[in-house]
Order: sequence, then structure tokens, then C-alpha cells
Amino acid sequence: MLKQKGAMLAKGRILGIQFETLLEEDLYLDLAKHARNLAQNAQSKLKGMGFKLLVESSTNQIFPIFSDNMIENLRKDFAFHTWTSIDKENSCIRLVFSWATPIEQVDEFLNRVKQSKEKGL
Repeated sequence: MLKQKGAMLAKGRILGIQFETLLEEDLYLDLAKHARNLAQNAQSKLKGMGFKLLVESSTNQIFPIFSDNMIENLRKDFAFHTWTSIDKENSCIRLVFSWATPIEQVDEFLNRVKQSKEKGL
């Protein structure tokens, strides 16, 4: 009945407009590049601070390993998923960066990680 009255067509047109806009002038690629660059930069800085990674990632997701105490401290101000437990005291978290992730938020997270490490968490 929806198809007969044209409701599906109208919704399909709206979806099509969104995709058309994303494909104009490589906008989709620019947005994806932003997310990937943020992730790669964060991954590099975490490795530079001495943190291990569950896997080396070349995508917009990274998997650093932190102490459980540090994770609990960071969780107060940042949203992320605990991916897997490594041992009794350490876990791997999953950080996902998007086209909408501001670089200031990434810098703030990295600064908090550095401060937590200096405190011995």
C-alpha cells in the first residue's frame, strides 16, 4: 500500500539526495580521510608514549591496551568500548574516529592518557 501511494518513492528520493551529495567533489573520500588520519595520528602518539596495541590498524579504529585503572579513570569523561581483557590488570579498548570527531577532542583524550600514565594509573 505504501508503494502504491508513493511513500516509498519519496523516502528513496531523500536517501538518494544524501548519497548524491556525498559523492560530489569527493566529499565522502575527504570525510573518510579525516577519520583515518585522526586514528593514525592517535595510534602513533600512543605508541610513542609506550603503549602497546592489540593490532596495528590502518583504518579509523585503533585498539590500544591500557591498565584497567586507567580505563576506569578515562571512562569518566570519554565514551569508548572495552574490547577484550588482556590479563588480570590490562584490557584493550576500541576507539573509533569519524568524520565528525574534532581534533581537539582527540588531543584532549591523548593528554588525559599521558597524565594518567604519569600518575601511574
